Amino acid sequence: MNCPKCNTKMETDVCENCGYNSKEADAEDVGVIFFNNTSDQTVLDYSDDKEALERISRKNSNWFTNLDYRVKIAILVIGIIAFFWFCRLACSSNPKDVPNGITLSFSASDCKNKNYNDIVERFKNAGFTNITVRTKDDLVLGILSSEDEVESVSINGDDDFSKKDVFSADDPVVITYHVYPDNSRPDQKIKTNDKNTNEIEVPLSAKDCERKDYKDIVEKFEEAGFTNVKKKAMGDLIIGFLASEDAVDKVSINDDKKFKKGDSFPKDAEVIVYYHSYSKDDSEDDSSETDESSEPDDSSEAETTTEQTTTTTKQETTTAKTTTKATTTTKKTTTTTKAPSSEYEYCFVKRGPQYSTFYLIDADKKKGVYFATNDSSVMEGNCIGDISNGFTITYTFEGGWSERLVPAGSGKIKLIDAFGQDWDYEITTVEEGESALSKIKQL
Repeated sequence: MNCPKCNTKMETDVCENCGYNSKEADAEDVGVIFFNNTSDQTVLDYSDDKEALERISRKNSNWFTNLDYRVKIAILVIGIIAFFWFCRLACSSNPKDVPNGITLSFSASDCKNKNYNDIVERFKNAGFTNITVRTKDDLVLGILSSEDEVESVSINGDDDFSKKDVFSADDPVVITYHVYPDNSRPDQKIKTNDKNTNEIEVPLSAKDCERKDYKDIVEKFEEAGFTNVKKKAMGDLIIGFLASEDAVDKVSINDDKKFKKGDSFPKDAEVIVYYHSYSKDDSEDDSSETDESSEPDDSSEAETTTEQTTTTTKQETTTAKTTTKATTTTKKTTTTTKAPSSEYEYCFVKRGPQYSTFYLIDADKKKGVYFATNDSSVMEGNCIGDISNGFTITYTFEGGWSERLVPAGSGKIKLIDAFGQDWDYEITTVEEGESALSKIKQL
C-alpha cells in the first residue's frame, strides 16, 4: 500500500518517509480522497483495508446529512405540503356519515357566476328541501357582475363545499345573488317538492306580468292554485297613449311587488292585480257583474209608461226611441259614472312620505299649474305641447324659467326642471289633483 501523502510504499501502518499512520487517519478525509479524486490525485486502493472501506461506506450511506441546508429545508416544506394534500384527499374521498344523505355532484365554485334560478333548480333536483335565496343589492352599473348572478352558496354554513361532500336533505341552503338596489327584497324561501307544504310556486315574475291583459294574469294565478286573487282598476288613463286599457301595471303578492318566477307563497296569499283603466269604478270588477234577469222588468216598466202617452204616429216613434234608451241605461248604470267636467285635461303627481307635488295641465288654455300639498302657494305658467310629445311650462316671474314634462313609459311622466334634474311623476286623475288644489287653498 502506498502512502496517501507522499506516495511512498508502506510496509507497515506507519509511513517511514513522512510518518503517516493509516490507523489514525480520519475516515472523512480518506472518504473524500477516495470518492472525489481529480486528475492530479492518485486513486487509492483500499481493497485490502476492510476497516477503511467500512468507515467510508458508513459515512456515505447517511446521505441526508451531507446535503446543503437549503436543500434540506426544501425537502421538509415539500413533505409538509404533500402530507396535508393527502389528508384532504382522504377526507374528500370518504363521505360523511349522514343517514340518507345527498352526495353532491358539484362544488361551491361551480355555483358562482351562474343565474341563481339555475342553481336553485340544481339543489331542488338533488333533493334539498330547505332552500333560501338572498339578494345582495351591490350592483351599480352591472359590469363586474350581472343581475341575478350568484355570489355565494352555503350548505349548513359551509360555503366551500366540494364534489362528493354529503349533506342531509333538510340542511339549510342559502343562495346569495347580485341585484340592483331597487330590486332588493327580503330572504325568500323556495318551495320544493315537499307534498306536505301549503305553498304554491308563482307562475310568473313581477316583470313578466307587466303590460299583459289583467284577465290573463288573473287566470294564470288562479290556475296555479292561488285562492285569493283580486283585481284593482287604477283609473289613471286619460286618452290611453302611454298605457293601454286593461294592461297590468303591477302585481303584488302579500305586498311583495318584486317576486320572481318559482318563488313560493301560501295558496291563500293575497294577490292583487293592478291594471290601467279610464274609471276607478272598474275596480268593482269582482262585483260589477249585474244580474240581467232584472232588466226585462225595468224595460217593461219603461215601455208601459211611455206607451200610455202615445197619441200619434210621431209620438209612437218617440216612445220606441225612449224605450230603447231606457233599456240601455238600465244595463250601464251599475258600471259607469261620467266624471264631472273640468278645465284641466291632465294631472301628474310625485308622491312623497311627507307631501306630494302636482302638475295640472289645461291644454286648451295653454296653462300649467304647479303646487305642493305642504304649501299654499300655487305657480302658474304658459304651457305648450301635447301628451304624446310632452309639455313645456314657462314661468315669467323671478326672471323666468322653463320645465319639461316628457313621457317616460307606462303611466309615467319625467319632469326635467330648470337645473336639468330628472324627477319621476305618475299620471293620475284630474279629480285627485283638483281635490288637492282645493285643500291647499284653504291653508
